[in-house]
Amino acid sequence: VMQILVLAAQNEAPVADLGVATSTVTFFRSVGGSVGVALFGAVFSSRVTHLLGGAAPTGMTPEQIAGLPAAEQAQVAAAFAEAITLVFRAAVPLLLVGFALTWLLRDVALRTAPAVAPAEGDPVTGAAGNGAGAVGDLPAGGRTAPSADVVDYAGRSIATGG
Repeated sequence: VMQILVLAAQNEAPVADLGVATSTVTFFRSVGGSVGVALFGAVFSSRVTHLLGGAAPTGMTPEQIAGLPAAEQAQVAAAFAEAITLVFRAAVPLLLVGFALTWLLRDVALRTAPAVAPAEGDPVTGAAGNGAGAVGDLPAGGRTAPSADVVDYAGRSIATGG
């Protein structure tokens, strides 16, 4: 699901800002995850503490809980089950609101061509029409690559492909 968000952000951003768009999505995803874990963790912890009468088993391992008398084990298990149920009940309305908001997004077709046409004589894209890999230089079958020169940024040939 999140890759669709990245794709949508990249599709809307100008080509020069693709890196910024991608990193912004990643940043807000990280912040959202941190806030979500903190928020729902606080709800869970608060509910467990309330259900156990302020005697929440902080720092207890499953082995330590297993060592409790049967009645206390059942009480701790019931408190954890009820607290996690509350967390999910709190999360579902937020999920539904998020889903409903997606219906308000406008429909935008994905880009089908490069946003910037290759410049004539560009040594990186080989747009000089000399068989250096420019769009349209592929043979009709499209299965074999044309011979190409590998050029550096100054446009000097540093290797010949074949």
